[in-house]
Amino acid sequence: MRLVSVLLVLGYLAGLPVGAGEGDPSEAAALKLAGIEFDIKNREVRVEATVCLNRGILEYLVCLPQTFEHEAIFCIRGKPSVLHLGLLAIGLEPYPFDGAADWWETAREQPRSRVRFEVEYENDGKKLRRPVSDWLVNRGSRESAVSSVWIFTGSFFGRREGPRVYAADVAGGVVGLGQEGASVLQFGERTGNPYQDKEQGLALNENAVPVKGTKVKLVFAPYEDKAQDAAGIKKEGRQ
Repeated sequence: MRLVSVLLVLGYLAGLPVGAGEGDPSEAAALKLAGIEFDIKNREVRVEATVCLNRGILEYLVCLPQTFEHEAIFCIRGKPSVLHLGLLAIGLEPYPFDGAADWWETAREQPRSRVRFEVEYENDGKKLRRPVSDWLVNRGSRESAVSSVWIFTGSFFGRREGPRVYAADVAGGVVGLGQEGASVLQFGERTGNPYQDKEQGLALNENAVPVKGTKVKLVFAPYEDKAQDAAGIKKEGRQ
């Protein structure tokens, strides 16, 4: 069974025991593995994270500790490979990133690769849940809305001093903005290189992001827009 296979691999990667064939598989799927929890019934993967940046341009949205905290909003300690398998477990499929000019257009047309990315956090004692796009602004046109579509690309396996490793586990970029292909997820729009042109890329919405050190939950789920799907994929801000 696909779910059992995913659970076994999750247990192996996280270094934790996962029981296969015992009890309700949906209960096992709700286990928290090194700060990453996945819920098969509700089709959500939830990741513990910390806000690590309050202002500036972005190359990533999510990174590992001591890597890209100067250009990412969130830092996580869970393994990106476990996040990858959690996304598989809720029915998503990777559409590998290749950096080609038409990649973003074709990627958005893959319904099983599109991801909704939201953030849960507390503000003045109230629990809030917002699309991560609310925390972002376009550098070129600060008034235009930022797309809410993300793409599950999956990282890749390579060698590091002999053994094969999942690239995102060692490279540090977990959710990227299209600058490299090792991240587990990529933004669904081509933003350009912010270091080459002040009109390109995304920046933080300083009025929305909590203070550095704030603990949050990142929530990943299938992106489902029934209105758009009925009429065909909406072409959002294509370049």
